[in-house]
Parts: sequence; C-alpha cells; structure tokens
Amino acid sequence: MREARGRILGARTGEAGHPVPPRSAPRECSPLSQLARIARIVRHPVKGLPGHGIPLARLTALGGVPRDRLFAFARRPVPAGGTWASTRHFHALVAAPGPADGRVRIDEEAGTATLTHPTYESVTVPLDPHAPGLVARTDWFGGAELHRAEHGYWDDKATVSLLNLASVEALSDACGHAVDPRRFRANLWLAHLPAWAELDLPGARIAVGGARLEVLHPVNRCAATSVDPGRARRDLNVPAELATRFGHLYCGLRARVVEPGTVREDDPVVLLAPGRPVPLHGGPQPAAWPRRARVEERVRHGDGAVSLWLADPLAEERPAPRHGQHVLVTAHTAAGPLWRAYTVSAHDAGRLRITVKHEPEGRMSPHLHRHAHPGTLLTVSGPHGRTVLDDDAARPLLLASAGIGVTQTAALLHGCAAEQPDRRVEVVHTARGPEDLALWPEILDLATRLPHARARLHLTRATARDAERLDAVRGRPVLDDADPASTAFLCGPASFLATARKALRAAGLADARVHEEVFASPGASGTAPEETPEGPFTVRFAASGRTAKWRPESGTLAELAESEGLTVPSGCRAGACRSCSKPLCDGRVVYPLPPTLPPDRGTALLCSAVPASDTVIDL
Repeated sequence: MREARGRILGARTGEAGHPVPPRSAPRECSPLSQLARIARIVRHPVKGLPGHGIPLARLTALGGVPRDRLFAFARRPVPAGGTWASTRHFHALVAAPGPADGRVRIDEEAGTATLTHPTYESVTVPLDPHAPGLVARTDWFGGAELHRAEHGYWDDKATVSLLNLASVEALSDACGHAVDPRRFRANLWLAHLPAWAELDLPGARIAVGGARLEVLHPVNRCAATSVDPGRARRDLNVPAELATRFGHLYCGLRARVVEPGTVREDDPVVLLAPGRPVPLHGGPQPAAWPRRARVEERVRHGDGAVSLWLADPLAEERPAPRHGQHVLVTAHTAAGPLWRAYTVSAHDAGRLRITVKHEPEGRMSPHLHRHAHPGTLLTVSGPHGRTVLDDDAARPLLLASAGIGVTQTAALLHGCAAEQPDRRVEVVHTARGPEDLALWPEILDLATRLPHARARLHLTRATARDAERLDAVRGRPVLDDADPASTAFLCGPASFLATARKALRAAGLADARVHEEVFASPGASGTAPEETPEGPFTVRFAASGRTAKWRPESGTLAELAESEGLTVPSGCRAGACRSCSKPLCDGRVVYPLPPTLPPDRGTALLCSAVPASDTVIDL
C-alpha cells in the first residue's frame, strides 16, 4: 500500500457501539482502527442516466471524474456553449423514468459515446469537449435535444460524489428492501466505513489515492432515487424511506478536487484535516443537514424525564435556534434506527438541550433514558419549525402546556427573558403530580425575573398537601378567561390541544393567534388514506408563475413541482416536519398516503398531497 499522509478514515467505537466522529471536540489524533477504501469508481456520461464502472480515473479540479455528466437531455432552452445550467433545464427520471434502462458506452479510441435503449433509437455522438452545445436531436424523453457540456453538467460545479455503502446497507435493512447503490449515481463508492460515519466529514480534507478532495456537504435525495436503475419504473420511495426510518433525506457527500490525481479501486481514503463545510448555493443549509452530536451532559428531572445537552458540530455553521424550534434526533440501535422530534428547550453557543419524558410504551424515549449518557453520539438535524416566539411584544402572551409540552414553554420563556423582558406573560402548565415537573423550577425562576410574568401550575393527580407545597391548583385549568388580545402558544397531547383551542376560541382569541406544536411518532397518521384521483388536473404554482399538468404518474405535488425545476423545502418526505407546507390558494387536495401530521387549515403538505381538482399552490 502506498504511503499516505494523515490518518486512515474510519472510526473507533464509543458507548453503545456508536463510532466517535473525527470532527468531535477535542478532535482525535490517534490512528483509527478501520479503513475506508474505494470499492468502485462510477462515471455517468449522461446526466440522470445509469453509469458504468471504471477501474481508475484521474480527478481534476475542473472536470471531476472525466466524462462525468458530459451530456444531458434538455427539457427547455439551455445556455449556449455548454456552460453550466441548473437542474430545471434538463429532463429527469423523476418525471419520466422510461430512459432508466438505457445504457451509455464510451469508446475512447473512436472518441464517441453511444446511447442505447430497448425502445428509443440509438444515438452516437462525439466526445469532443471543444465543441459543446447541441449534438443530437433524439426521440428520448419524448423527443429531447442532447447537449454536451464544456466541462460537466453537475448540480454543483465540478464535484465528485461519494457514497458510503454501509449507509446504503443500513437503509436496506431498515426498510426491508434491497437498495441498489446505483440509485444514488455516486462516483466513488466507499467500503469499510461504519454506517453514517460520513456525516462527520463535511468540511474535511481527504486524500483519495493520488488526489486531494474537500468534502462540501451531504446530499439530500430527491424522488429520482425512487427509479429502479436499469428498469423504467419507480418501485421504492427512497426519500420517504430515509425520512421515515432515519428522520432525514440525506445519503452521500459532495466533494471538490483541490489537488488532481489518479484514483483506483481499492485505494485508501485518508482524513487529512477538518475544515469548514460549504453549503450548496441555493440548496439546504447546514441547519438541515444530519450530523452526529455528542451528549455532553445529562440532567435527571424526578423519575420521568431527562435533559440531554448535545454538542453540535455544526453550531458555527447554522443560525441559533429560534425560541420554540425543534430538532430531529436519530438513535441507531441493534433493532434499527429510531427518531423523534424534540423541542430545543434551551441552547448556548455550541450546544442544544432536549428534554425527554420516559414513555414506557414508546421506543425512542426508553432507549435515550437507558443509553444516552455523556459521550454517546446521536444524529441530529435542525433546528426546524415555524412555531416560534412572535415579534409583537406589545401583545400579551399566553403559554399553555401539558406534560412534556413544558419544553416549548421553557423555550419561549427563555426568548422573552432575552428579547422581550417587558412583555406581559401568562404561563399555565398542567402535570399529573410532583414527579412530572420537568423544567418547572426553571420556568418559575424565569418568571420571577420577568416583571410582568405570572406562572400557574395545575396538578391532576396530586394530593392536597402536594398541591399546597407546590402552590398548585388541583385539577385541569380553564382557559376561557384568557385575555382575548393575547397570542397563545399551546403544546401537549392532542386531547389537551383540542380542549385548549376550544376554550380560547370561547374567550375570543382568533384562531390565527393560537399556535400549537404536537409531535407524532414517525409513520403515525391521524387521517385515513384517500383514493388517488384520476385527473388530469392543472396545477399552478403561483409564486413562481409555473403551470403543470398533473396525472397520477406525476406523484405528489412536491414531485410535480420538482419535475418543473422548482425547489420544494422538505425535511422528511413523510409529512412529519411540515417544512413543505404551502398555502392552498384554490382547489382541493387529498392524501393517498396520509402524512404523519395533519396539515394546517388552508395549506397543503406538498410531499404527501395530490390534487383533487385544478389547484393553485403558493410556491
């Protein structure tokens, strides 16, 4: 094996079998026990089509893997001269999977590329990069022009994509379906790297064979990965599987070449130095990226809850959480991955705090209570969410919570103390008994520091003595005496939310000023599946001015929008995060696969909805 500078990329294992990340602080300096090697090198001469393996490649700063993404089928006018163009200019398998069983053969000696397909006419075109632009008119994709790039049609300019085969295997195990690595159209397949250890690498400099790469960011996956490579069909919703099983949409990395060199199969991958990650321009920013955070501190609250302080490796790259936002937390267990959403109950410069109630019938909370101790690694993404402290400090604020919903109350009260100290605040919290008062002492302390704040505690299963000792009221609160000018935030079980909203409506609060947060288990649904309409329907995306024709094969509204080149914000593809929620300006939508959480009134969750009439969406 050739001599390599730095340390071999891999991981030593920490508590509960979790690999310790090389970017953790303080960073490791000793050699790591496992090797990462290049299992396969793949190039994709035609953007969006299946690639083929090659034994070696000379990576260059301008062109990445030679001949990669050299051609693309245009769906609308492409900039002249083969210069870079955004994805929306090209045909994609998500909208038309037919060409997925095509093949591309490169003949270096003849200087040609030949495209073959069982149905479409074969096309042979010259490789000459000095003559970029239109090279052929074809019957592929229903009659599309084939264009040649000057350097390459990448989503990022001149990048190399990396895929950890162990992470693909973990996805296969979790969803019970063999997942072909070719779905991800990566250039370098990595072996001997623990599953998801690549999440530690954005910003790092690595050596791969004779080349040096800078890892830019993880790759969020779109519906194109749902197309079975080599077959013209969509058979597995990979983004939904990632979101439902792991709580995020990411699999693989993008890197750029900083020193050219030759890469061969079985070459080692060596970590040279950590660094600052580089987000994709216009793409998901670091707050959305999954990364592995270390538990630094654990605080027990009575018998029912613990707070975990997590050291976030991307704290310097993302904005500070807004008061009331949440993070998605994933734990990798012997029985498979588990994930849940948790409110950021507090934060400091580099850490996030989540507070977890032990639910004996659950899976995630018992796991965290047993295994999450200082040193344990958990995958997190976020902060997410729009249920945050409002800016109207002149309006009274009502914070009503039940059970572990107190975490949102704590977060919002911290926000008032930091940003709105003179605001009039009413805190009403309901718990069962003294053993269920996680964060209540903290809330009382915050309330005493705010001159116009009052905190009331209601206990539903406490003795008279306990209630007197805690200055609490026995029984449930009645909120129909709330100030009708208030802005209210509710957090707690669904039954509490329904009762509280009804009481506030009776008190005169407009629904628009009542905000609520509820987290359901992944895959849970509060609505029954609805039949997919036959269509076709016209969908107008009002903000962008685009109009598209929807048919059942178009998939969800998110997939339809992406096939039109629009970017759809999404953190889950399962209706759990609501980041794809958009106002429904006109028309009606249904949910053939019910989302995890029901949509807000007047909105559509684009990742799960399909139109049931001509529809106008504010996107």
